[in-house]
Amino acid sequence: GALYCLIEPGDEVLLPLPYWVSYADLVKLAGGVPVPVPSTPDCRPDLARLAAAVTPQTRGLLLNSPCNPTGVVWTREELASAVQIAERHDLWIVSDEIYRRLTYGTVRALSPVQISDAARARTVIVDGASKAYAMTGYRIGFAAGPKNVIDAIGRFHSQMTGSPNAVSQAAYEAGVLHDPPEIPKMTAEFEKRRDLVMRGLAEIGLSAPRPDGAFYAFPNVERYLDARGSMGFCQDLLEAQNLAIVPGSAFGLEGYVRLSYALALPRIEDGLKRLGAFLKTRKPVPAAR
Repeated sequence: GALYCLIEPGDEVLLPLPYWVSYADLVKLAGGVPVPVPSTPDCRPDLARLAAAVTPQTRGLLLNSPCNPTGVVWTREELASAVQIAERHDLWIVSDEIYRRLTYGTVRALSPVQISDAARARTVIVDGASKAYAMTGYRIGFAAGPKNVIDAIGRFHSQMTGSPNAVSQAAYEAGVLHDPPEIPKMTAEFEKRRDLVMRGLAEIGLSAPRPDGAFYAFPNVERYLDARGSMGFCQDLLEAQNLAIVPGSAFGLEGYVRLSYALALPRIEDGLKRLGAFLKTRKPVPAAR
């Protein structure tokens, strides 16, 4: 809804890689042109490339921190640089903050609206109950931003979707008003799982950007890919080990796969063992010098 109300046909929207699987298609559905922007080798935002990607047709920037699929959390400096680019070129910022409360240790996810008043005037936040409140089945979310934009989104959604049901609204309201203690307990558990995943990946010879939020890891498996890419890798893994992961190509970045650690520790350990056993059946390509 935000994209439909912010861009015109042919407008470009910058998408820092990797990005959630729906982003590019959502831009296209709104008549826009998705512009993937390469990240740094460790999947952090490359602000120089982001600035260079702006053209006279660029209208928006879609951010996601913590990021699905990497778990990377943008720093204040990175976010401030992105906001400066948006201000310089008069871009809208759509900030997907669905994982905002799921961060580890002292790391905190910031919103563009915390950077400057100018950013507040050009940012639309999208968020919801699914992740922090573990309410995926309730299908409820919200948008926050300048009043004229939110009014337009409301008119758009009044014709495109039905209202969220009363039970979902009451449940989400209870979560927001009472700030349940389960959230910090949940993030502490996710941090333990993150540490297990990172150790396990290192033991089987894989590396991934360190997730500081959400509940995903995004290891590089480029050495183990054949001509079918990450999709073929995931298909073979499913058939050989009954282990389901998501190809990096779905997130716009080939050579990687996404693992979810929204599982109990024993199941994560089992999954890592299966992945390690599978890698032993693949002939790795020597790393380029």
